[in-house]
Amino acid sequence: MRAKEHRATDPKQLVFKEAMKQRRRELNEVVKARRKAAMNDQKVRRAERQAERRTAQDQQLTLLRPATVRE
Repeated sequence: MRAKEHRATDPKQLVFKEAMKQRRRELNEVVKARRKAAMNDQKVRRAERQAERRTAQDQQLTLLRPATVRE
C-alpha cells in the first residue's frame, strides 16, 4: 500500500507516466494518419474503377444500333 502511494506521488514516476501518455498520443496520431491515407487511397481507386466501368458501358451502348430506324 505504501509503495502504491509512493508511486502516485513520486515526481520521477509522474514524469515517466506523462511521457508515456505523450508517446501513446503521438503514436495514435500516426496510426490515425495512416488509416486516413489508406482510406483516401481506397476511395480514389474505387472512383477510378467506377469511371472505367462507366466508360466501358458507354462504349458498349454506342456500339449498339437501334433495331428499327425512325424516319
